[in-house]
Amino acid sequence: MSDFAVVEDWGKLSMESDSADYVGSRLNDAFTGSQYVTVTDLSGSTASGDETPAVTSNRALNSGVEAAPAATDYIGTAAAKTGFFALDIAAVQLLVAPDAQRLGAADRDTVLRAALDYCAERSDCTFVASSPNRAAATATPRVPSDYTELESDYVNRIKQFSAGFQAAKVYGAVYAGWIQVADPVASGTAPTLFIPNDGHVLGVFARTDQERGIWKAPAGSGAVVRGAQAVCASFTDVQNTDLVRNGLVNPIRFETGSGITIAASRSLSSDTRWWFISTRLLFNFVKVSLREGLRFVRQEPNSGELRRNVAVNVVRPFLLNLWRQGAFGSDPADKVFTIKCDSENNPPAEVNQGNFRIEVYFYAVRPAETIVIVVGQQPTGATAGEA
Repeated sequence: MSDFAVVEDWGKLSMESDSADYVGSRLNDAFTGSQYVTVTDLSGSTASGDETPAVTSNRALNSGVEAAPAATDYIGTAAAKTGFFALDIAAVQLLVAPDAQRLGAADRDTVLRAALDYCAERSDCTFVASSPNRAAATATPRVPSDYTELESDYVNRIKQFSAGFQAAKVYGAVYAGWIQVADPVASGTAPTLFIPNDGHVLGVFARTDQERGIWKAPAGSGAVVRGAQAVCASFTDVQNTDLVRNGLVNPIRFETGSGITIAASRSLSSDTRWWFISTRLLFNFVKVSLREGLRFVRQEPNSGELRRNVAVNVVRPFLLNLWRQGAFGSDPADKVFTIKCDSENNPPAEVNQGNFRIEVYFYAVRPAETIVIVVGQQPTGATAGEA
C-alpha cells in the first residue's frame, strides 16, 4: 500500500538537516511520518550547506518485511484513516485501485465493492475499475497472441463481473480490456506487457475535462488511450453493443482512423437517469463547487436577503456559465435548471436550527450513444424507408 502521508509531498523532502523538510525528521516523526519506512542519515554531520545522500549498494532491508497487501490493506478503516479512508481529508473526484487486480477474484471484488461504497458514502467521488484480464497461456501476457480465452467467453465473463456491482444508482464505471504498454523494466528489444486500463482511462477523463468540459462523455473518437499499443481483445461491433447495453461496461477498442479509444460512457447504474458517467461527473462537480463556493454563508444572518443574494448572485451565474458552455443542452436556461432558495424551503423551524437550504435542479446533457440512420425512397405520394 502507498504511504499517503509521505507520497503526497515526497518531492519536498530535503537532505539538509537544518531544513524544515529534513528527510530524517519528516519520515521518522511518530505522528506525521511514514508508517512503513524509517531512515538513517549517513551523509555526514554537516549542519548546513549542500548535502547529498550516501551511496550504498546491495543493502538488505533492515527489520523490514516485503509482504503483498491484502484486501483489508486497500480498504482500510475510517477510525485509523487507512486505505481508502486516508483520502477523507482530500478533495478527490476520481478513484482507482489497479493493484487490486493482483488479488484473487473474491478479494479483488471485495476491494472494488468497498471502493464503490466509499465513493457513494462521500457522494462526491467516482470509482473507475478495469475488467478482469482475459485468460492467457502465461501469467504475464506480453503480446496479443498470448491470450487463449475465446473473445465470446471473455465478453460473457466481463458481463458477469459487472453484474455484481450494478444497482439503480452507482458512483462508478467499468472499462473492458487490458491494454498493452511498454514494459520499463523487462529486458529485450522493446518489451511490452498488458496492464489494467483504469490508470490510462483516468488520463482520458482528465484530458476530456480540460479540452471539452466535465459534462463531455470521456468516450468517442477523441478519447484516445495514449500509450496503449493494443487491447487484449478485439471486440466486434456486436460484442461492443452487448457489453454496453447488457453489461453496462465500456469497451476499449481499436478503430481505424481513431486508434485505441474508449467506445462508450456507461456507468454501473441501471436507472436511466444515471446511465452515463458524464452525468455522474457533472453532478459531482456541481455539488462540490457549490459546497466550496457557499462556505461564506456560514454564520451570516439567515434572512430573505441572504437567500436572494445566494440564488441570484452566486448560484445562478455559476449555472449560467455551465449552460453557455453546453453542460445543460441548448434549451433556454430557465428550462434546464432551477434554483430554489426562499422561505418555503427555509421555514422558521429550519432557520431556528441554524440550517440554510438551497435546492438546485438541472438537466445534464446526454451523449449521442447510438446513431440511427434511415435511408428511403420518396416516390410521388408515398415513402419507403429502411433503417
